[in-house]
Amino acid sequence: MSSSKALVSLLICSILLTFASSAGVPFKVLNYQAGGNSISALLAYDFSNSSYYLKPTSPWVQALNFNAKFEGDNELQITITDATNQRFTLPYSDPFPYTKELPPLQTPAYTVNVTQEPFSFAVIRTSTNETVFNTSGFDLIYSDLAIQVGFQVPTKYLYGLGERRSNFLFRNGTYTIYNKDQFPTENGTANNQLYGTHPVYLMREASKNWHVVLFRNINPMDFIFDEENRSLTFKTIGGIIEFKYFFGDKNPESAIKQYHRYLNGVALTPFWAHGWHQSRWGYRNLSQLQTVVQKYHENNLPIDTIWSDIDYMSNYQDFTVSSDFDPENFTNWLQSSPGLHWVPILDPGIAIGDNPAYKAGIEKNLFIKSPNTGKPLKAKVWPGYTHFPDFANPAASDYWGYFCNSLHDMIPFSGLWIDMNELANFCDGECDVNVTSGLTSDALPYVPSGGNLEHKSTPLGAIHYGGFLEKDVHNSNGFMEAVATRKFFTNQLKKPLPFILSRSTMFGSGSVAQHWTGDIFSDYDHLRYSISEIFNHQLFGLPMVGADICGFMGDTTEELCSYWTQLGSLYPFARNHNNYSSIDQEPWSFGETLLETNKAALGVRYSILKWYYSIFVRNGGAGTVFRPTFFNFPDDDNLLDLQTQFMVGSELLAVPCLTNATNCTANVYFPNASKFYDFNNYSTVHDYADANTTVNISVPLKQMLPLFIQSNSTIYKQDVTGVNSSLFLNNKFTLLIAFHQVSDSYYVAQGTILGVQNYSDETGVAQKCTGSSNCLVIISAVGIANGTAMNVELSFDKYNNQTVDIEPNQITKIVFLGVKTVPCAVGNTTCNADFFVEKDLSDSPLNVTEGIFNYVLTKPTTTPVVVEEEEKLLFE
Repeated sequence: MSSSKALVSLLICSILLTFASSAGVPFKVLNYQAGGNSISALLAYDFSNSSYYLKPTSPWVQALNFNAKFEGDNELQITITDATNQRFTLPYSDPFPYTKELPPLQTPAYTVNVTQEPFSFAVIRTSTNETVFNTSGFDLIYSDLAIQVGFQVPTKYLYGLGERRSNFLFRNGTYTIYNKDQFPTENGTANNQLYGTHPVYLMREASKNWHVVLFRNINPMDFIFDEENRSLTFKTIGGIIEFKYFFGDKNPESAIKQYHRYLNGVALTPFWAHGWHQSRWGYRNLSQLQTVVQKYHENNLPIDTIWSDIDYMSNYQDFTVSSDFDPENFTNWLQSSPGLHWVPILDPGIAIGDNPAYKAGIEKNLFIKSPNTGKPLKAKVWPGYTHFPDFANPAASDYWGYFCNSLHDMIPFSGLWIDMNELANFCDGECDVNVTSGLTSDALPYVPSGGNLEHKSTPLGAIHYGGFLEKDVHNSNGFMEAVATRKFFTNQLKKPLPFILSRSTMFGSGSVAQHWTGDIFSDYDHLRYSISEIFNHQLFGLPMVGADICGFMGDTTEELCSYWTQLGSLYPFARNHNNYSSIDQEPWSFGETLLETNKAALGVRYSILKWYYSIFVRNGGAGTVFRPTFFNFPDDDNLLDLQTQFMVGSELLAVPCLTNATNCTANVYFPNASKFYDFNNYSTVHDYADANTTVNISVPLKQMLPLFIQSNSTIYKQDVTGVNSSLFLNNKFTLLIAFHQVSDSYYVAQGTILGVQNYSDETGVAQKCTGSSNCLVIISAVGIANGTAMNVELSFDKYNNQTVDIEPNQITKIVFLGVKTVPCAVGNTTCNADFFVEKDLSDSPLNVTEGIFNYVLTKPTTTPVVVEEEEKLLFE
């Protein structure tokens, strides 16, 4: 016996003599130590709870190490680990999330209090003395296959903890986190989870400060939320107890950005990936793909990417192409179609049989092993019986990259869609096995999901490289496949900005891949839930996300598809996708209403696409894009459970139709003391003096959904006439300057524009706009009302000294919103109603370089008319 283990044994004997038992927490503190940047303690088991979750397969851990590490002023790590045995722990190095180098500890935002008898700990925000996390009074279970930890949270305002299809703000319930091929709607009972593992939450404190907490564990788990008692309890079957805390201020974005940096940031995607995508399981040959693209062109609709589901494969086998897709002609078509991209699907299951990928995997010993036979695990998916590559094996990346490259040699795809990577399995556990060996759900003292974890999944005892079990690494399978796929793009294709759409994700996936919300039904419930799902993935570090527009399962209707297109055209990732048994839902599939709505919605998307892309760039790998309104107005309690509207960045507020109504109306909520302008006619719709207001507005079809610009914003947009893909967007812009009134005569607006001309140059964008460089140009407008006019100073400046040389873009028109010429009290609309002024610069465009430009704005003698196509009144 080692000396450390002997000491632990002595301490356990000692504690049995020293401490009385305590129900619920059978651990007592020994050897407590508090240093400048940490707290540590040895916890010994007192056997008082030996019958709790008792199974011979899951003995209690008898000695634990507690450690609180003050990693930075706003970052804290707390771990509780086995003092004598090594348990599975997610590595603390790339590609996994880990704490980056932080400034030296000076004034921590938190303190940690440890109660020694019975053991508990609490985390307190120092500035407010508010306890934000307290385990006192909760059971602590730490056995080999059952871990439970509960704690008090400060308020009911809990968000995150996914992946699931539910309201953004949590309700009471038991919820599961375990990546699985299923797509239920959440109802607060176990086993309604989806494809991703994100045990992280965002919490608003009573002081209105925000923090993020990650339970850094990827084993299957349940958590229980009690809204009334403000309690949260995690129950898992392995790993360790590890919490990582991020303390923000009164803006939730401050804590979220810290979390995203911890996740290794958010990967920037190529510009074309932000355009429009068309997909379907059921495009069965090259001719069909060509016809779809041709119809987009014939209908004057833009499209950047055509997708292929498993139809393109030969017998649904990876890295093969059916003769119906004629690789030579396919390649010629893509190469003769500038601006058009192709993205095919790949599943992780490699068909068993006479094919190169199977033979190579067997030869190199790269497949996950069966706990029953010791041979490659036998599963079943679309091609029939399959084996799964073990992406925990370092050699699997080269294997995967080699075969991805062989597919690329046949048809040059631009991105990859990796699906079924939970891992999905058409058998429960291993196929064709009568007697099971190794760990199963039956051996667990507590089974997350309340049932059989092997259902439609892989055996918990399946063996990975290094001897790891599937129970420990199951939820990382999709992440590790994405890591291998990204290596292929960067190392073999030399693409600096890969686009990889992955169904299965975990915390950290956003640093290597993107996501869509998976299978959904064509109905209004799933239309509504798509908003909260996208909200959640902003927190999860996967901001480039979207739902299948018009729905994937079942038949859409022209009305539903039209409303969904209005909403979906503002998703960060915008793709129309459905399955072979559903009705056609391409833009021309129904009639004039859907077609004209597509034209309007896609027209708006492409007109602001470069500005939309600039939000991802200016975030610099950390931060949200598609936001709940309270992210921009965190003090307004009325917004904390509102998910019927959303904001793009801090600038645009959007209001979709989410109800089944022919003449749809929707409520838009404007916060107190805010100012918003109509995106289409530039009029003021809510002013500073107005109280918080809910207004019922019309959401007409055959045009874009209602959009509003927040004051103190700039947005650049452009004419998209004749544009059929993002490649053909020019560098001429209309600049919208939405003024914010600061005082009686002083107005400001600010924003950014990218100082690059070719957004489609992936290498150029990566070099100039990511890493230590940036390509941001600050736009700043200051207006002074002097009694007869507004004098405006418009400046363009480099963001900082890392900004590259600015490549000039042209401003051919400026629209100033919220102009006043006479000094007025903020919000006073009676002394001088604001108006907008258009400056046409088409004869002498303004080149966006560093500089200052001055304008004198006076009220037009006639009311300016904004030319719009069949625009209807929004406000009824």
